[in-house]
Amino acid sequence: MKKQTNKVSLLLTEGKSDTITYENALRSYIQEQSKKSNIKIKTIRGDLTLSHDFNNPKNVKNPIIEINKSIREAIKEKFLKETDIIGAALITDLDACFSDKSNFIQNDKVDEVIYDLNQNKIFYPNIDRLYQFRSEKRVNILRIFAMGNTKINKKEIPFRLFYNSIDLEHCFYNKINQSTEEKMELSEAFDDTYGVDFKKFVAFINALPSLSQDYYKTYEKGELERNAFSRLSNLSCLLEWIDELCLNQDEIS
Repeated sequence: MKKQTNKVSLLLTEGKSDTITYENALRSYIQEQSKKSNIKIKTIRGDLTLSHDFNNPKNVKNPIIEINKSIREAIKEKFLKETDIIGAALITDLDACFSDKSNFIQNDKVDEVIYDLNQNKIFYPNIDRLYQFRSEKRVNILRIFAMGNTKINKKEIPFRLFYNSIDLEHCFYNKINQSTEEKMELSEAFDDTYGVDFKKFVAFINALPSLSQDYYKTYEKGELERNAFSRLSNLSCLLEWIDELCLNQDEIS
């Protein structure tokens, strides 16, 4: 009799607070959908959608290569094989990257990016540099979205890109310009409430503002530009995708 092994959905997140927000709730959700599936999360330091390090602009990167590198690292760190992975995804922040250059305002009194949602403005000392990075991010997000699949050691793995706008805290809590400590407090409180109740988590995610319930329509460029400062997420599509992966796995098994 062939031994059955659990298959894994691999999720890449861009910070510790993001991982705390998603990990327990998504694991409970996946295990409810299929006893043969699980989720592993790798926390990335930095933004995989950027072509350059913001603090080291000379360090040029290919985001798709960096995503594949992160997947390979996760497979090694989690003691997996590429054949264990039924799907991989990245959750990123849009950072208002689809906004117009006129929304970027020079302010020499700030030392980090500051958003003003009342005026739809972004303040920073060097707006030309910031706009360049945001423009590159916009192009890369659409490139990554178009991937569909990624190849790891000749194994084709379904891949998706999900987002929150402007960031998780903006989308989930309507809070902006949060410090690292404030983000951690919010994520821990969220985990306390939703990490132990996947049904509440699903209801919360499905209630988030979204351009569409169709994954592909959530990347319509014109709509993303018109809603650059709006609370938006396509995480409901993540739940639908997980359902599809688990169903496919159950049918194969």
